[in-house]
Amino acid sequence: MQWLFFEQYNVEPVIGSLRFWTLTGRLERNHAMVAGNREAGARALAALDRSLAETPFLAGNDLTIADIAIYAYSHRAGDCGFSPPDYPAFLAWTGRVGDAIGQGYPVHPYSIDPHSGG
Repeated sequence: MQWLFFEQYNVEPVIGSLRFWTLTGRLERNHAMVAGNREAGARALAALDRSLAETPFLAGNDLTIADIAIYAYSHRAGDCGFSPPDYPAFLAWTGRVGDAIGQGYPVHPYSIDPHSGG
């Protein structure tokens, strides 16, 4: 549960927002929040990296819903200026989670996401 709350407070609203603003040209519109989100995103990735240096998955040796939830936005952190190779344990974890869930799924640009209904 702690990792699911971590995702809701430290990954989705930070990395998710930065990614959305970056890919939709809205960084300037949200300029006042960008620096704070970048700092918070770097802290979140560093926290993940520290934890994942000790275990293959967030809650231990097995893939859990926490891994899937955090993977959703965090593995796309490079899309908004973060450097995943700066976080080697995190980067290795994204590979393990990707292998476990399958890496061949499409990632659609926001403007043409077929699931967006519009």
